[in-house]
Amino acid sequence: MGENHPEDPSLIKIASSFGFAILAIAQFVGPLSGGHINTAVSLSLWIDGRISLFRFISYTISQMLGSIAGAFILWAIFGNNWPSARAFGSNSWDPDVFNDGNVFFGEMVGTGILILTVFATIDHPSGNGGPLGAFPIAMSVLVAHLFLLPIDGCSINPTRSFGPCVVAIAAGIPGDYRKQHYMFWIGPYAGSLAACTLYILSKKLADPVKAPLGEREGEESEHDKEKV
Repeated sequence: MGENHPEDPSLIKIASSFGFAILAIAQFVGPLSGGHINTAVSLSLWIDGRISLFRFISYTISQMLGSIAGAFILWAIFGNNWPSARAFGSNSWDPDVFNDGNVFFGEMVGTGILILTVFATIDHPSGNGGPLGAFPIAMSVLVAHLFLLPIDGCSINPTRSFGPCVVAIAAGIPGDYRKQHYMFWIGPYAGSLAACTLYILSKKLADPVKAPLGEREGEESEHDKEKV
């Protein structure tokens, strides 16, 4: 009899597992820390002045340690020889198909989608879509994985890529993931910076349109006061 290995999971299965895992984790750690499980997200929140530099560094270190712990769990479950494990989820790309610029731009765009969704969810938790909680964030992660998985395995989170890389090296698994790991820091960080800048600028442009007379929700205009 042949080896009883199930078929490799499909693209939608992998993307969905990442999206719904984010939804579950955010539901748990959200009330504790605000749901900081991605250093690229933490970076954007620090740039926008929503967290301190100390918190950003602390969150990033915690995320790196958690990523290493998670990769060790995968090593304990799958060992070194399971084909689908792909070095415990380490990110890499085929240099014969994609170049550095392709991967950088893809990671930047995927991370940017996530960052913009995070900001919109934080600032407008009960917008037109209703009180959806972390669901839009989870769906943005799913969407990013749908188009990035065939390219580089999809990172959009440097600390998520860090742990598998460290543990795969410790396990002696060969591959290009070692020399390509740098891209999964600079690509997502660039996307975080770009998306954060775009969101800040769009808010400044949108505020005068929403309230041309300096009005804000809950405030009465001079015209309304005269009617009273």
